[in-house]
Amino acid sequence: MGRDAAEDAAGVDKSAATTATLTGVADGQSYDVRIWAVNGSGVGEARTGSVSARGGITFQFVYGLGAEFWSPEARVALTSTAAALGRVLAVPQPVDLAFTVTGEGDPNSRILAFTQSDLVDAGPGFSDSVVQHLILTGVDSNGSAPDGSVHWNFGYGWAFGDTVADDVFDFPAVLTHEMLHAFGFVSYVTAR
Repeated sequence: MGRDAAEDAAGVDKSAATTATLTGVADGQSYDVRIWAVNGSGVGEARTGSVSARGGITFQFVYGLGAEFWSPEARVALTSTAAALGRVLAVPQPVDLAFTVTGEGDPNSRILAFTQSDLVDAGPGFSDSVVQHLILTGVDSNGSAPDGSVHWNFGYGWAFGDTVADDVFDFPAVLTHEMLHAFGFVSYVTAR
């Protein structure tokens, strides 16, 4: 099925949507991804620009409150997992992201782990996270403040390598999931 036929079959109302086509290369293959953004008022934002080679994102981690919970093995896993994520994402220009890192060791907490990045108020429509805005525009909207934060609860068991037992969590997989929230892949659900 062609791209337009697939979009029509999915019921995409392109008349009220903002579209963006992203082009990149993965494993030697080129690809296009078309995205429609529609909010309640029909206002969206389109971005155009070139995509550089993968590997343009680097990370700086500054340990703060609860740093003692971050073992050397956990710190290596944080750095190597973030570096792997930075190597697979294509960005318009090289970006250096700074994150504060905190920790706890409470097995009774409902918190497993989270990352966050404040939102940049860009007016009507969708708002970028600080990290997302920096990646897309090259503009550091929060100056010298960290671009995001990572918080981890080591009160639960974690596997830092390739082998994950049934009674522990996969650190690299959870970190990748959480880091993408700071990159702007978020959803907010409210109760009715």
